[in-house]
Amino acid sequence: MIAFVFLFLISLLGLFFIVKRQFLISPYQTPFLTIICLLSALYIFGIFGLLFWGSYFVFILGLFSFLYKVFLFYKSKTPLFNKEELHVLGIFSIFFFLNYFLFKNHFFIFYDEYAHWGIFTKITLIHDDIVGPYNNLRKADYPRISSLLQYYFNLIINQGKFTQGTTILSQLTIFASALIAFLPKIKKRKIYPSILISLIIAFVFYVLSNTFVGRNRIFTIDCDNLLGLFFGMSILLYLLNKKNKKRFLIVGLVLFCMVQLKEIGILFSLFAVFVIVCLELFEKKKNYISILKRIVLLLIFIIISKTSWTLFKKYRNIEKQSFSMVFSDNSFTKLEDYQKTTLDNYWNVLTKRDSKDRDHIISYIDKIFVFLGIMFFIFRYIKRNKPILMNQNQFLAFIGSLFLCVIAYLFVLLFLYLFASFYEHEKITLTSYKRYIGSMYYGIFLLAFYFVIRFKKILYLLVFSGIILFLNNNKRTITDFFPKKQFMYSSMQIFNKAANVLEDIKLNDTDPKVYIISQGDELSHKAIMQFLIFPTEAIYGPHSVSKQKKINERFTAVLTDKGFAKYMSQTEYLFVFNRRGLFEEYQNVFRQVKPKEIWMLTNNDFKKITLNYKSK
Repeated sequence: MIAFVFLFLISLLGLFFIVKRQFLISPYQTPFLTIICLLSALYIFGIFGLLFWGSYFVFILGLFSFLYKVFLFYKSKTPLFNKEELHVLGIFSIFFFLNYFLFKNHFFIFYDEYAHWGIFTKITLIHDDIVGPYNNLRKADYPRISSLLQYYFNLIINQGKFTQGTTILSQLTIFASALIAFLPKIKKRKIYPSILISLIIAFVFYVLSNTFVGRNRIFTIDCDNLLGLFFGMSILLYLLNKKNKKRFLIVGLVLFCMVQLKEIGILFSLFAVFVIVCLELFEKKKNYISILKRIVLLLIFIIISKTSWTLFKKYRNIEKQSFSMVFSDNSFTKLEDYQKTTLDNYWNVLTKRDSKDRDHIISYIDKIFVFLGIMFFIFRYIKRNKPILMNQNQFLAFIGSLFLCVIAYLFVLLFLYLFASFYEHEKITLTSYKRYIGSMYYGIFLLAFYFVIRFKKILYLLVFSGIILFLNNNKRTITDFFPKKQFMYSSMQIFNKAANVLEDIKLNDTDPKVYIISQGDELSHKAIMQFLIFPTEAIYGPHSVSKQKKINERFTAVLTDKGFAKYMSQTEYLFVFNRRGLFEEYQNVFRQVKPKEIWMLTNNDFKKITLNYKSK
């Protein structure tokens, strides 16, 4: 397998050379733009049903590009790489192999990874298609461009076999490619110090990137971190390519991919366009017609991306299920039941630190203002006679536009919590707020991070890092830098046993009707099990049931005997991970409706059990 990993890296480096030559960009920006181009190509291949062959075409193209580079080296006797290219390829390769060996045996750790993101990638691998035949799957209408990259990694490295470690590697490779853009250019007489500084910057980048988007880490495969990354990088690439004629094509491709990350990605792409418009309007030499043309070009990328996915969903009859931008049937008058609580909670998270939240000592909005202040301080005092990426008026417009984006995003989030079709408890508790605002927080951090690096002093970088860690007060930043392998390994052993039980059942029953129960408020047990047994689909229904509403159990469904019997009548195989009174509370149901087999987690083992009720 290591041979395929090596070939995969060689192909990826070969693609670097193609992208650098076509877009005439710095070697330091090439890795991230290559990933963007790869994502765009895979999406286009997927839309037209050519994902498998298109993926191998890209892989072989990369190999030929690298071999052609070697051929030119032997033919002309010129250096294979210049020092900047060697610096980029070396650092990127180090992190690629480091991520591979550190994470190859790791597992997903969050609910969403099992509930839909991981399943999306499995579907793509099983069917060599973006959505496969599952047009009514949970969140089936979600954009899936990150899943396409995960497909590509698993297809080439694992020869089409899905592994969680390789899927995590694909996510980390995106961050590694972005990291390269922040590295200082290598100096001829200071090669080793430059490498040391690069490694320090890389370490700080990886550690701090784990502190922003709620509990999520950069090795989780959901798209909230990526959304912030693409937002920050789209603006940074615009700033770094001021003299590049293909500047807006580069930014347009990033925006194209950003729209495909999540439904709310289109909002972040429009925010990026707004920031760019403000910067364009404050150029010293400006032509309004040219500005209009360039902005229209960016909007065209966004429109094509959004429209293509909308038409594809319609063509494939994919059901609309997402909560993000779908408005509920609740009338404005019905909102009175919970809107005051929602508004009060929203104001609290904006202005105060939650006493129960030990990770953060100030609110997210305060942190964003701190970042804007840091960038203003740096611009104002570093090398006053040398503009940093923009003139003074542009910088004020830059800070102002980011501030307006934050305010607009806060209002959008409030509007969604009040009116969009979240569940009622999600509206009141502001479920996932830290993830949503964290994406914006992370994007602004990346811009501030680049300005700090322009100081070219490690001391300032370390001070900046200290400020971030102090603001986040995130004790898990270092301890959770890697997934908790031992904990997940012991848990996954049990779930794998259950999945193997189902595989044995399928030897005699090709279409088993499975129902999964885990009594209590823990959603992840059912999500993990459904993920592992996929493409076998479990019967849709609540994972936790009771005849009475349980305090602090939002996900336990209240069902009478008749209601629970409806599910059991469809069930042939019942998998129970936490019984907690299930068989006692619904004994009347189990006396009348018995599944063929009942399997239950008992003493860290998954065993078949027999129910014996005493006759009345």
